[in-house]
Amino acid sequence: MVLALEHELLPRTLHADTPTSRVDWSADTVRLLSEARAWPREEGRPRRAGISSFGISGTNAHLVLEEAPQPDPGPDPDPDPVSGQAPETGALTAGSAVSWLVSAKDGHALRGQARRLAAYAAAHPEVSARDIAYSLLTTRTLHPRTAVLTGGDRDALCGAAEAFARGEAPGSACRGPLGGAPEPAFVLTGQGSQRLGMGRGLAADFPVFDTALREVCTVLDPMLERALTEVMWAAPDSAEAELLDRTGYAQPALFAFEVALYRLLESWGIVPARLVGHSVGEIAAAHVAGVLSLPDACALVAARGRLMQALPPGGAMVAVRCSEAEVLPRLVDGVSVAAVNGPRSVVLSGAEEPLSELTAELSAAGHRTRRLVVSHAFHSPLMEPMLAEFRETVARLSFHAPELPLVSGVTGRPLTAEEARDPEHWVRHVRDTVRFADAVGRLADERTAVYVELGPEAALTPMVEECLGEREPGTGPAVEPLLRGGGDGGTGGDGGTGGDGGEESRAVLGAAVRLHALGLPVDWRAVLPGARTVALPTYAFQHEAYWLASVPSTAVAVGLPSADPIGAPAGASAGQELAERLAGLSEEEAGALVTELVRAELTAVVGGELPPDAGADLAFTELGVTSVTAVELRNRLTAATGVRLPPTLVFDHPSPAAVARLVCDVLRRSGPPRRRDTASLVDELEALLVSGAPLDSDTEARLRALSGRWSRSRNGAAHHGSGTGADPGVGTGPLDLESASDEELFRLMDGAVSGAGGADSGDAAGGVR
Repeated sequence: MVLALEHELLPRTLHADTPTSRVDWSADTVRLLSEARAWPREEGRPRRAGISSFGISGTNAHLVLEEAPQPDPGPDPDPDPVSGQAPETGALTAGSAVSWLVSAKDGHALRGQARRLAAYAAAHPEVSARDIAYSLLTTRTLHPRTAVLTGGDRDALCGAAEAFARGEAPGSACRGPLGGAPEPAFVLTGQGSQRLGMGRGLAADFPVFDTALREVCTVLDPMLERALTEVMWAAPDSAEAELLDRTGYAQPALFAFEVALYRLLESWGIVPARLVGHSVGEIAAAHVAGVLSLPDACALVAARGRLMQALPPGGAMVAVRCSEAEVLPRLVDGVSVAAVNGPRSVVLSGAEEPLSELTAELSAAGHRTRRLVVSHAFHSPLMEPMLAEFRETVARLSFHAPELPLVSGVTGRPLTAEEARDPEHWVRHVRDTVRFADAVGRLADERTAVYVELGPEAALTPMVEECLGEREPGTGPAVEPLLRGGGDGGTGGDGGTGGDGGEESRAVLGAAVRLHALGLPVDWRAVLPGARTVALPTYAFQHEAYWLASVPSTAVAVGLPSADPIGAPAGASAGQELAERLAGLSEEEAGALVTELVRAELTAVVGGELPPDAGADLAFTELGVTSVTAVELRNRLTAATGVRLPPTLVFDHPSPAAVARLVCDVLRRSGPPRRRDTASLVDELEALLVSGAPLDSDTEARLRALSGRWSRSRNGAAHHGSGTGADPGVGTGPLDLESASDEELFRLMDGAVSGAGGADSGDAAGGVR
């Protein structure tokens, strides 16, 4: 009846062609539906249906079902007092394609879902990609296994579904729901992640982002020499473009971008349980947490960037792969630890000469070092000349207790109300070490399930991954950047946006889909207003037969458990499947197979075909992999191979061939044993007997019986284990279930239950799979 209300059609009554004589039909108040009848809506009179269920035991249930009231469109919103236009929403206005999410209970069904979806999309060209995406997100249950299919348009999405169904795009698989109500933390990036064109595509496609960005710029622009968006969206190689890397513009630009991105997620119903920011990112986090009003936050970040920029140029910063405890005893005057980004990741900052000497000393001790391209030595003693004037600015601002839990990068602990209201805390914020690793550790202690990075690039994602430590594939907290940089909206000839201008929007929408797959609530009606639900293909059930079949009686065995159990970590089935493929190959063949898999995932990460002369031993850095995309490559390879790969994969194994060797070694150690043929088993048995190994009477009898049964089968002397004096049900020919005796059937079933047949779990499994 619910469907009858929806389709405004009453179906005809089934199995009751002749009206009963015990009802007075003449009054015409009730009638038998001998054919379908229209049931349209009526103004002021809701439609109702009476439903009765009569149980055989005497328990009856009765229900009156009434149609839901029509939604009230509500009054038209008041126009914006500044622009005179209606207030804007976070809805997608442009035609950016929304990723398609498929979900299933195991890997085989997941590919089946993608196959059905591709076929449906091909058969229904009139259904938009937007409606398909909306229906997948709002009308389908989330199962343990998910895949996010991406593409720039409908055809690309269909191609992605077809490729995944063929098993050609394993990296599309992602984490399923984390269970319960996962608590997310928003992680806001600091200086160094800015890029030309950031936010331009989002402002064009999402009115709420555009409104929030303009609101921040309206306050910031009078504090700067040039309008902020003129710098953020400047043409490449222009004078304005060069300003974006100067601290006086980089910090305000990041603040504006991150606040607008936060407001966009907020309008979609994606809100954090906790916040953390890296250096200047903490100011944006403090604003959205209610510590600073927008005017005060803009005044703080503008003064901070301006005063840092006014310092004399000089100093240096160096990233070092070692722990804080290892580097502290080596520190010299003029050099400080600027940031502790991970268990073995610190940044040193200070005067050029002493820092260069310390860097050489650390390199000689075996620690990897990398000099950072910066204008000043931030978070070092060289910042101290600006502190007095900055302190005066901060003293004029108003601070409040955070309304959202905010973990401080100064202390690595939750920011208290007293600390938040203390202007000196924000002065220390300029000079003191950024204790990012401690902050992430505190978030982990609070059982944060999802870390969402807000920034123009995924600069913090590798750091968060390292802080969380190595985890089994598909387990533990998830780390999801909204934007990865590069193709998300890099610079181009159109004056600041890269690609077709919609890559930023597709990236953010894809991240929202992945967050939905993890179990975070998303208001998809706010994201995709006007999208409608369509009838999608049903679930791709994996059918298994449980009937006994006419099979050789000695080949009865219990089917092996599913190689892809519900709840298994993502990538587990991929690893087992790959290990089985490698088991039958030579080392050279296995290496070539895995190398091609690595290259396929690498192609997807760098966003284009690899150079034709790119050999398997060419370094990842030469193939376009950065510290940002290295994390994505590692995650895709983990999903594709099922091997738990370290966060430092591309540094420890710097080429496709090196990664392939690692994967092969792990899978060969953990994979299934190689199958041995009959001849090798007989050779092994013969060698054992010739060596004088003891043979008890029972084993000798079994060998004689086995030899006799094989000889009789070869000579055709015995059939179905009857008429020869042999044990019933022991024959080697096919067992005919129609003519088999009860004892033979019982023996067959006993073999199926105990798994004594010893056959593989394929067609010879006795139909007991």
